[in-house]
Amino acid sequence: MRPVEQAGGIVFRGNDRGISILLVTSKKEDGHWIFPKGHIEPGESPEEAALREASEEAGVDGELLGQAGQPLEFTWGGTRYRVRYFLIRARSETPRTDGRMKEWLPFEEALARLTYDDTRRLLRDARPAMERRDAHDA
Repeated sequence: MRPVEQAGGIVFRGNDRGISILLVTSKKEDGHWIFPKGHIEPGESPEEAALREASEEAGVDGELLGQAGQPLEFTWGGTRYRVRYFLIRARSETPRTDGRMKEWLPFEEALARLTYDDTRRLLRDARPAMERRDAHDA
């Protein structure tokens, strides 16, 4: 069975104190902290879906900088999912969400707050790319 294709964003911003990472709560699993992600709509590219999900779930618009690592696969509720994550540098933000809690956290706190090992590994692996992208512009 082919997995359901999804896309998501590792959304970050920088300041003189370093990089902050955006996390949101899962709608399906209370108390779980994840990156914004969701289904790819018909006619939409994975990149477009990642930007849309960051906007819908967390009110953040940003600049897509490229894919982050390899796609992650998992099974939930008997369905297989495959998620491609992209690095997104935040450019603007509104308080709007789709009912989730959202939080900007320093890198190490975001690493500790993420619920799943595979997303922690993805974030760790993405750190050099975020730092190279001159996060202080954000």
